[in-house]
Amino acid sequence: MTGNTTNSNRIAKNTMFLLVRMVVLMFISFFTSRIILHSLGIIDYGICNVVGGLAAMFIFFRSSLANVTQRYLNMALGQGDIAGARNVFCLHQTLYIAIALVTILVSETLGLWIVCTQLDIPVERLNAAMWVFHFTVIALATTIVSVVFDSTLIAHENMKVYSYVGIFEGLFKLLVAYIVSIATIDKLITYQLLLMVLAILLWVFYALYCRYRYAECRYRFYWNRDEARKAGALVSWNTVGTIAWAFNEHGLNILLNLFFGPAVNAARGVAYQVSIMISNYGQNFLVSLQPQITKSYASGDIESVNKLFFAGSKLSVLLLWAFCLPVMLCVDFLLHLWLKEVPEYAGVFIVWMLAMYMVNTLSNPVWFLALAVGKLKKYVLVGSTIFFMAFPMSYVCLKLGASPTSVFVCLLVARVAYYLAEFTIVRGYVDIPLSDYIAKVIAPIAMVIVTSWGASYGMQALLPDTFMGNASVILFSLVMIAASTYCLGLSNEERNKARSWIKRVTRIKKQD
Repeated sequence: MTGNTTNSNRIAKNTMFLLVRMVVLMFISFFTSRIILHSLGIIDYGICNVVGGLAAMFIFFRSSLANVTQRYLNMALGQGDIAGARNVFCLHQTLYIAIALVTILVSETLGLWIVCTQLDIPVERLNAAMWVFHFTVIALATTIVSVVFDSTLIAHENMKVYSYVGIFEGLFKLLVAYIVSIATIDKLITYQLLLMVLAILLWVFYALYCRYRYAECRYRFYWNRDEARKAGALVSWNTVGTIAWAFNEHGLNILLNLFFGPAVNAARGVAYQVSIMISNYGQNFLVSLQPQITKSYASGDIESVNKLFFAGSKLSVLLLWAFCLPVMLCVDFLLHLWLKEVPEYAGVFIVWMLAMYMVNTLSNPVWFLALAVGKLKKYVLVGSTIFFMAFPMSYVCLKLGASPTSVFVCLLVARVAYYLAEFTIVRGYVDIPLSDYIAKVIAPIAMVIVTSWGASYGMQALLPDTFMGNASVILFSLVMIAASTYCLGLSNEERNKARSWIKRVTRIKKQD
């Protein structure tokens, strides 16, 4: 019991650090996005989005290795094996360096050919687009090399430093936005150059901090064939899944460019910024949860694994819904309040992307279980095949004359099918009672969403589309989410913990 309490307190503490980080970053991102969109204009903003997205297609290995690195570090640290953790760090850092070099090679050949010959970019902006691509590739290669340090921080559950660095990153981007707004040279090139500088600064800080703080972060060339083969098996299957993600995330962005031009990419860029900022709130809880799931599985404590899995799945989605619902209801009002010039389709893109991220947040704990078990072959083959279908489905829809929104509808359908398939597969690896999952996760989430959305939508229909009307809808939706979550979303044990926490906070304030 003490161990579970300690784990819960650690998760809560880490989540609070991450939430503070995200609140600060959200406000900074709103300002920077507004300034950047106004400074660059819709066409240049769209070019930045599609070219930067194209370069990001070539870093699927980064995500694969990052997940595997964190898994092995968690396993070693969970068993108190510092020497093993050091070997994991050195082996994976060697792989990261090799992958960064491959990323540069592939990006500067195949990727550059796509930018120069396949994308719909105005001729007069092609030179700027090429510079954006070069700077993005360098930034991505730098990020790949630094991801092993991110994995180390998360494995050690050091969310405090992780949060501080994130806030610094946000403030630096705000400075970048100001410099771009007053720049007298090409603003698009200036913007991407400064983002490259930021990536290099973050890499330097992470490397120095981890070397000073953690004993395993002392790089030396290390290679073990057996360990590399085991890690390589996870990397290879993880990579297949990440390729499917890359094609859906960035390949669909290219489809939008080919069929509708950079203006629609700008709308997608705005929607992506908003959706990522909001979805990160649900992801924060999961970032602090993943090391606990992996360590509990490594120690053979399946009861704790299921408890963490159920709680993480439910609470991460409900936390995300608290931000999604107000935005979904008043998206056009918020966009016009935020931006001077709102790209067409931005509002409807945001709604569909938030729905997709809700499903994605629900499926992430399933991925954590699969990664902890280490059996990815069936999971990846089946899930990636389903998820990859979003790309051909979208192409057919666009070819038949459908609107740009059809791309996001296809992506949501594929995401739901992917989640159902992966959950079924993981249940074959870990004993997850289906009745308990439905009763403790799906049913509470469904009741909270239906109740809060129905009441808030009804209130919106009664109020005028004015500033006060929209502000009232947002406030009412937040109250409904809080009430329905407390009454319908939490178990008796969770409600008791919530009341105890409120009493403790109130008592501290009275003493002050």
